[in-house]
Amino acid sequence: MGPTWIDQAGAVDVPDVAEALGLRLDRNRRAMRPCPGCGADRREKRGAVRVSHKGRGWWCPRCNAKGDALDLVARVLHRAPKLRDLTAEQRADVRAWYAGRGWCDGGEGSPGIARAPMPIPKRPDPEPLARPEEREVLDLWFACARVTEDAAVAQWLVSRGLDPETVAARDLARALPEDLDAPSWARFSGTPWNRGGWRCIFPAYGPTGRMESLRARSIEAHPPKGMKAAAAAAGDGSATGLVLADAAGREVLGTGAAPRWWPEGEPLRLVVTEGEPDFLTWATRYGETADDAPAVLGVWSGGWTPEIAGRIPDETRVTVLTHDDDNGDHYADKIWLSLAGRCEIRRRAKETP
Repeated sequence: MGPTWIDQAGAVDVPDVAEALGLRLDRNRRAMRPCPGCGADRREKRGAVRVSHKGRGWWCPRCNAKGDALDLVARVLHRAPKLRDLTAEQRADVRAWYAGRGWCDGGEGSPGIARAPMPIPKRPDPEPLARPEEREVLDLWFACARVTEDAAVAQWLVSRGLDPETVAARDLARALPEDLDAPSWARFSGTPWNRGGWRCIFPAYGPTGRMESLRARSIEAHPPKGMKAAAAAAGDGSATGLVLADAAGREVLGTGAAPRWWPEGEPLRLVVTEGEPDFLTWATRYGETADDAPAVLGVWSGGWTPEIAGRIPDETRVTVLTHDDDNGDHYADKIWLSLAGRCEIRRRAKETP
């Protein structure tokens, strides 16, 4: 006796089946989206659903849906957890779906046409963004000292090749006093920022150019738990949709146009960096009166959103300076996809520090 139709169908890898079902695969075919169980679309920088190393299985960390390629088809066609949960008629649908693609025989009396897949569940609505109260954000910001008034923070800036005087003059960052009683949201894993060394404080701006939260950068050589930077911990979404911005960047976000002083008829220049030190490097690179100084934004995970992209004027010349690693590639791809077709974009990958 030859192989059964299940044996024949089972020889097809999960990525090939997922593609035929209309699911989207990442570049190395190790993740896919959306999840056919819960509709989740993303997990960190990859697709929501993991594909096993050899392409024989899949798993969604969000809803725990999992199985092999046949189970994936069963899930999409009939919302059944596994092939074994289907009725005989439903299993015939799965067989017809495979047979219609030449991946197994259809059997006697096979209609040769599989039932159309059921719609994949709608992507879950995002949780409401959690931000600290605006008054609390401003109170903490104004309670911080100039970076030149705190020897440890100033020394950290110098160690990164930055001039504390320029950072202070442009008010790009401040120093969180060691003895300040920080609010409950200014903590990482229960440790107050100033007790854990996260004492270089940066304002985080939303798509209207308004300060909505703060971000703390460690000045320690070996930060607690390896966390170099911490976002205000009022909720999981507290850093989403927020970016660092210099004065020109804030004006662009606030108006959706080039700064008032930008030469008329000249395309705006915008630099998008990754991380606090690189942001400060570019935000202090030019003199304040330089005619060719670009607007500068700084991004992190979840920072760049369609709302932020929507504030960038058409025909802006955007230089993306993200790190040469997976995270940097993800940020660069996200920026490119959100601006392609209306802005001139180039990427200059920077070595990961």
